[in-house]
Amino acid sequence: MHQKSRIRLGIIAASIVLLTACGMGTTSDGTNTAGKPAGSQDQAAGIGTPVRDGKFEFVVLSVDRSKTAGNPANELEQSTAQGEYINVHLSVKNIGNEAQSYFAQNQKLIAGGKKFDAASLLGINGDGDSLNPGLGIDNTVVSFDVPPGTTPDSIELHDSAFSGGVKVKL
Repeated sequence: MHQKSRIRLGIIAASIVLLTACGMGTTSDGTNTAGKPAGSQDQAAGIGTPVRDGKFEFVVLSVDRSKTAGNPANELEQSTAQGEYINVHLSVKNIGNEAQSYFAQNQKLIAGGKKFDAASLLGINGDGDSLNPGLGIDNTVVSFDVPPGTTPDSIELHDSAFSGGVKVKL
């Protein structure tokens, strides 16, 4: 075998190993995105259970519905839903080693096999904040404008727009 062929073969093998490791949803501490040991049964966590995606640990605190959402202290920062809002209350903590920004827009609601984007609302606690390591947001809300009567199955939580995400049953 020529030396160039050996080098190419080595690069291909290393690439396969890296792609496989990246695709497994395993974090640097050996847990998958649900905070379970790598290789364990991957079932969605429930409300009140801490889950991890990348540098963030999330806890879904509660879920409610409303016709309006946004900053209740400022009428200009409130929005009325086309349908109704499903509001998911979360705590978010940076478990990484450097600052990371949290954005509500990175979160997805799953209902009836459909994925819903978060509503763009002004005045939401913590949205767009840069969280230093070990710090977080005790209570923030992600609101999803959905048709009335929609039953949410789960929320997919992401530390960034490009992360794999972790599901929590609602």
